[in-house]
Amino acid sequence: MWLINTKTYTLQNFVSAKETPPYAILSHCWEADEVTFTDMRNLSVASNKAGWSKIAHTCYLARLHYCFEWAWIDTCCIDKSSSAELSEAINSMFVWYARAALCLAFLADVPSCDAEHPADPHSAFRRSRWFRRGWTLQELIAPRTRMLFFARDWALLAARHELAQVITDVTGISPEFLAPGGEEGSSRVSPDRPARSFRAASIAQRFAWAAGRETTRAEDRAYSLMGLCGVNMPVLYGEGGAGAFRRLQLELLAQSADQTLFAWGARPAHSGDLAEKPDLPFTAPGVLLATSPDDFRDARDLEPVSWETLVARSGNVALRNREPHYQHTNRGVRVRLPIVPWSAAALPEGSEPLHLALLACE
Repeated sequence: MWLINTKTYTLQNFVSAKETPPYAILSHCWEADEVTFTDMRNLSVASNKAGWSKIAHTCYLARLHYCFEWAWIDTCCIDKSSSAELSEAINSMFVWYARAALCLAFLADVPSCDAEHPADPHSAFRRSRWFRRGWTLQELIAPRTRMLFFARDWALLAARHELAQVITDVTGISPEFLAPGGEEGSSRVSPDRPARSFRAASIAQRFAWAAGRETTRAEDRAYSLMGLCGVNMPVLYGEGGAGAFRRLQLELLAQSADQTLFAWGARPAHSGDLAEKPDLPFTAPGVLLATSPDDFRDARDLEPVSWETLVARSGNVALRNREPHYQHTNRGVRVRLPIVPWSAAALPEGSEPLHLALLACE
């Protein structure tokens, strides 16, 4: 990875994680006239661009306030002229944020605490564009140590763990996922509530966190979730958002038994809704995989259960040795799931028989 020297503003490439020094990392929303990797070859050109302010302030804070010699900023530390380097960076970015010794989150549309407190019900912090962008989701979750929020004048707002409940209100992400054990004062959300790794969240929950977020390029809706899902795959701009998200789900299908992957779409509030509207599907007819994280908007509370639990609840002991398996074929995804008939009495007269496939989640 390329790092910027916080004193000289020169870039240096560190090939392995072992030789990479401690560094601060910036999280922000891209704006017009950002400084690129190519611009950094001529600092007189780079320093005249609007985006230079972010670089200068990041380096100043990292060096003088937090004693870091190195920093990473996505605008100028990725050579986007190289497709190979861009693909490597996108696949590695979650890890880079996780390994950073300090994360500085710059919110260009939020005033300092002198004007309003981030916790105020109608604060600019709650409305910040930073919470609506696709890439900033992993930048919020990944850092294992200190993460600090800064206002548009670079005044310190607060640390992530101090604003955990506010961030939960805005994003729907439970506070225990916002308090990594490495962050000082945040190893527990409360005396009886320990912090949890993002890995403890179901696939559906992680996708639900991304629902409603936006990216400039459609494919980045999926690419920005690769690290959060523990997936590496080629970056293929031009395949479209739905194509990229399908590939992401197929990668998860090959490595995870978490059936919340299939629990997307409209969900009846209770079983009675299905009796009144038997044509209301959980997912689109004949479609097993979703087309967008938005399809998981209502899945924030879904968690997997063990196969043994599902068998016990179904009352069908014959299922005990028939755990589901998946296979990707040229016709789509082949999956074997237990099915149960829906009571004919609950369906309108003359309706076709209805069967429900059981998923090991709740």
